[in-house]
Amino acid sequence: MPDFSFRDRPDKQRVQLTLGKASSSADAEQVLAFLDFQWTFRTMQATYEQLLDQYQLSESKFIILMLLENETDHTLLPSELATKLGSARATVSKLLVGLQKRGWVEKQHPQDDKRTVAIHLTAAGSSVLTQFLPANFKAVTTIFASFTIQEQQQFKGLLDKIKQGTQQLKSEAINHE
Repeated sequence: MPDFSFRDRPDKQRVQLTLGKASSSADAEQVLAFLDFQWTFRTMQATYEQLLDQYQLSESKFIILMLLENETDHTLLPSELATKLGSARATVSKLLVGLQKRGWVEKQHPQDDKRTVAIHLTAAGSSVLTQFLPANFKAVTTIFASFTIQEQQQFKGLLDKIKQGTQQLKSEAINHE
């Protein structure tokens, strides 16, 4: 992720001036809230990526390992991983190559169909999860430490509204193509 050093953040007056130049009816407070949200997310994401990197993980690799860990036999087909991850099969294949090189997953050929390749979580992959998960949950706890239970529920509701707005924006963008 690029290093964002957006130090000259606009104040309300500058946002209002820009809105006027753009002949926009957007609210300056909404724009400032959006910028704060973006800034906070980018900072949180960059910090979390640093934590993942300490364990030689990326968010996608971590999710793949977790998906395999949660399977009874710790095994999934690459197509199942792609579906569960919401990624293209080619993207998952590249991630699996890296995980396999580290010895965290291995390819297996089921007895009944040698053409099929299944991906299995190894003991080393499970060990990485065992080492990382406490740090992962500590990070979550740290981020939300100042929230009360009620504030966490409010935040969840507000995030749901942001998701709805994002879905609407996505729908409008698709309709303008």
